Amino acid sequence: MINELIGRVFVTRDLAHRAHWSTSSFSQHMALGEFYEKIIEDIDGIVEATQGLSGLVAPDILPGADAENLVDWLKSEADWIEANRDVICMGSNAIAHLIDGLVGHYLTTVYKLNELK
Repeated sequence: MINELIGRVFVTRDLAHRAHWSTSSFSQHMALGEFYEKIIEDIDGIVEATQGLSGLVAPDILPGADAENLVDWLKSEADWIEANRDVICMGSNAIAHLIDGLVGHYLTTVYKLNELK
């Protein structure tokens, strides 16, 4: 499951980066830039902690995606992560905490994209 999470985060990072370049809103530009940088730091910490717990992991390679509505994509991905949290964490409270931080970045960015124009 961690392998799928890695792939999904990378796809989301790419979508956010493309939206960052194409928005004419300064606040969205800044929010998206912050988001795609933070989630890579987040997933790096999650992967390294997971590898410390259970050994090396290899990410799933997922096809690219085009999100017509990035906010809906972020909400959907946050829901997927939360729905699979327990399996991804493998009983580790430390990894669960890192996962919660990742989801927090998704939801904070949803707020910024919706409310800060």
